Amino acid sequence: MRPWEVYRATQVKIYSSKTCAQLWRPDPRPQGVNHECLLLVLWAVAVVAPSIFASKPAYRTKTSSNGTYQRLRRAGPFEEIVESDVFVTSIYLSEPIAPFINKESLSSPKRNLSVLCDVSCDTTNPHNPIPIYDENSTFKTPTLPVPGFENPPLCVISIDHLPSLLPREASEAFSQALLPSLLQLKERKSARVWKQAEELFNEKVSTLPEVMTGAWKKITGTETGEVNGST
Repeated sequence: MRPWEVYRATQVKIYSSKTCAQLWRPDPRPQGVNHECLLLVLWAVAVVAPSIFASKPAYRTKTSSNGTYQRLRRAGPFEEIVESDVFVTSIYLSEPIAPFINKESLSSPKRNLSVLCDVSCDTTNPHNPIPIYDENSTFKTPTLPVPGFENPPLCVISIDHLPSLLPREASEAFSQALLPSLLQLKERKSARVWKQAEELFNEKVSTLPEVMTGAWKKITGTETGEVNGST
């Protein structure tokens, strides 16, 4: 089984065309075509859960293993994305990866894709895995057409603060992720998250111009400018 098929088995949902209309546009299929809409949800971090995008999935969705994601992200572009109707992606991009789709793969005669919801919005990243658009949409104008694709038309939802559309769900998700580290604040010299945060902070401070590091030394009362246990 290919890596994508492993991911597909855990990340694909089937929705009616009516349900797909929740993504800010009418039934994405051409008039006269009546079939269920295939929605692919690709996520690697718990910023936006796939379940928020539609209400009646035919298949249960769960997060794939990190190993599967590692293999998957070296294998694009994916024909399965192009052949779906709606594609939602929410990943954390930390290094170069192969594109999930590109304009060449979208030129396939098998393309059904007409709605792309890019929660990640890595438009300014040179390694953007969705290199088919270069601007973000807004709540006022949530969809942007992708030029050159008319049959069916292809539009992008690229709102870079999309989680704020669902403030309660977003707040609960972020707080659940943050709370364990906050509870370790009193142990920040030994807790992994706080130790790594301090190391990264000091590393970045050390690269600042002297005029800035000098001001930081005065604030912290240290000669090195590093964070210490009393600050």
